[in-house]
Amino acid sequence: MTVEIAQNLGTDIVNAEAKLTTSLADSLLKLAKENGLFFQDQFGTAYGFVKIKEHSEVIPVNSKKFRNFLLNLYHKKYKKTVSATPVKTAIDFCEAEAFGTVYELDNRVCKRDSSIFYDLANSQWEVVKIDKSGWRVATPKKPIFTRYAHQKEQVYSNEYSSGNIDKMLSLFDLDADNKLLVKVFIVSGFIPDIPRAFLIFFGPQGSGKSVLAGSSRDIIDPSTLKTIDPPLNKNELAHTLQHHYYTPFDNMSYMSREVSDALCRASTGAGTSTRKLYTDNEDFISSYRRLVSLNGINNVAFNADLLDRSIIISMNRINPTKRKTEDEIKQFFDELKPEIVTECFEVVSRAMNEYENISLERIPRMADFVKWGEAIARVMGHKPMEFVNAFERNAKGMTSEIIGNTPVGSAVVDFVEDNEEWIGTAEELLSELNEKNTLEKQKSKGWPGNGSALSRALGNLKATLEDVGIGINRDYKHTGARKEIRLWKINGKKKESVGLERFMLENDKEWS
Repeated sequence: MTVEIAQNLGTDIVNAEAKLTTSLADSLLKLAKENGLFFQDQFGTAYGFVKIKEHSEVIPVNSKKFRNFLLNLYHKKYKKTVSATPVKTAIDFCEAEAFGTVYELDNRVCKRDSSIFYDLANSQWEVVKIDKSGWRVATPKKPIFTRYAHQKEQVYSNEYSSGNIDKMLSLFDLDADNKLLVKVFIVSGFIPDIPRAFLIFFGPQGSGKSVLAGSSRDIIDPSTLKTIDPPLNKNELAHTLQHHYYTPFDNMSYMSREVSDALCRASTGAGTSTRKLYTDNEDFISSYRRLVSLNGINNVAFNADLLDRSIIISMNRINPTKRKTEDEIKQFFDELKPEIVTECFEVVSRAMNEYENISLERIPRMADFVKWGEAIARVMGHKPMEFVNAFERNAKGMTSEIIGNTPVGSAVVDFVEDNEEWIGTAEELLSELNEKNTLEKQKSKGWPGNGSALSRALGNLKATLEDVGIGINRDYKHTGARKEIRLWKINGKKKESVGLERFMLENDKEWS
């Protein structure tokens, strides 16, 4: 009898605890629903759009911040504490409550209908709304942005003045074309949902590459991290791009093909899918169209696809008589930054009107970016087609960069120079290229190990090689199992210099 009583008592205690947990969880859920809206973002992650004092914030439901939000609500209401179990139960119910209601969340910049929104990342969760009529600070009534711990509050001036970006760029030794391209790149960072051109800075030590990248970051997407270390693989890259709207990768000396391909996908808004946990079957989906810059002593971008989406900025060492200390640069930039940010807001608004007037006679690569760039440049006082011409001159130089940075490209250029026309299999071509090139070059990254790899490399370089007067037909003739390639000189096109490799050899002292 004593044992039975004890068992019944134990059951009663468990039932009482369960009822208490349910009651507390219900109270927490009721408080949460009274003070917020629960929803999922476009990737299925649960968030709360919750009231904090006089504004609302977007907080992931499965986060320490949301847990503290619930505890604070409960303590304010009941002047009591609550244990972990009912809090966990309430959070699970909040996550369930979010199911079926979807709001798209963005990082720092987004477009809704015909307006652009820019997250100031301040404690009031204010945004800047930009449209054709101008710009103004607003408090969103619906969830728009998610935030990450590294993001800093943006500063701005209430009064607009022009020429501030030019003042900042005067710190660096940039020619007129490069200055215009960098200026447009910075302003275009405030325009979401367009294919992005990558900005690649390279030059000797003392040219200010990292300073320019960090300053651009401060203008577009201020962060506690001025620049970012190079990613080791595509998963690390995906995580970085998901958390940073503008990612300036610093001091890059090498980039794998895997990372290069992933960057190309990022410029178009393509996504990635990875497992949430090694033990489950759920995918974590991420998608982004991000702003990216790369800098290093040498140009590390060798992939033709990546280079074709890039703007290459060759920077010179700053004259010692014009060089400033870090403290001087910081003071100069900090004083100028609010005016620069406001200039960007104003220029974007005016460019939204000018964009409709842009009609390009010729459509270059990265057409959407170029059209916006032309609108931005005109609003900033540049002549019609001045930006397009600068962009195309940069692209023409890019052809030499692509050829010079790919061992197959430079080898094929030299090979066709000696052979007006060549026909044979990929294996036969590789054999001839191996004979004509040094063992050191054959061991370099990107040199094909077999005919199939060579054929793929030629496919990637086809458009670039045509630009320098070399035609490629990888499917020229089939005879049984034999598949022949044809290479030939295109009449009327002149072979250009292979560019960077030769430039570096001729200017070795500057690159030491």
